[in-house]
Amino acid sequence: MLRFIKTRKVHHKKIIELLCSNISPYNPKKKLNSVWKNYINQKKVYSITVLYKKKIIGFATIFFFLKIRGGLEGYINDVVVHKKYTRKKIGSKLIKKLISLAKKKNCYKIALQTKNSIGFYKSLGFIKAGTTMRILFKTK
Repeated sequence: MLRFIKTRKVHHKKIIELLCSNISPYNPKKKLNSVWKNYINQKKVYSITVLYKKKIIGFATIFFFLKIRGGLEGYINDVVVHKKYTRKKIGSKLIKKLISLAKKKNCYKIALQTKNSIGFYKSLGFIKAGTTMRILFKTK
């Protein structure tokens, strides 16, 4: 049975492993305790972990921030489902839970970045808007 739960410290290391193997090789060099503490102490962040038989198979985060004009925006990040469990609607359920939370918080919009999953996000009501630009820095 799938369980969608609020992310807890006990899941942190396995979530990083899942992200590294599925999204990006970035792995923090700092001690995980301090990384977790800094992450969880952010005021407007919410993340969901997906468990199947006590194994972490999915994760997603939404950050909320107030815009200069007063509207609240949600930004979805680090959406990941273990490769073995893709195409089973787990990603859709994760995103729908984040959308529901954003609606409860009265967000006026949600944004995210994607490269290869445009069709997936369109099927959930997102529209393609703009271009993403970035600078990557080497980490110490």
